[in-house]
Amino acid sequence: MIVLIVAIPCFGLGGLDDYLSLRLEAANCMTIVDIVDNVIRGVVVFRLPPFNHGNIESVLVNVLLATEVDVIMTCDVSEELKRRIEERGIKIIIVEKGLTVEEALKTLTSA
Repeated sequence: MIVLIVAIPCFGLGGLDDYLSLRLEAANCMTIVDIVDNVIRGVVVFRLPPFNHGNIESVLVNVLLATEVDVIMTCDVSEELKRRIEERGIKIIIVEKGLTVEEALKTLTSA
């Protein structure tokens, strides 16, 4: 059995129908998806706390570690935040802009 926890930064609380945020650091919400053997088994969406420039990276890294995420799918991420996330063993996959969460996940599960 292959279990994967995927985090996807998005604009709102729309779950699988929501659109990906254009940048990880600019996300209003995060959709966390549990995938078991390429099948979506659970979806949780939560609003991210308001950030100021100084704490955004620390807060995002802590949120991702707390949710035990394996993979982040995002349209863009700063090099510094990417480095900090990958140092903690979380893989980052860059996807095209304009996708819904569900469409982005299909690119992952079809691979």
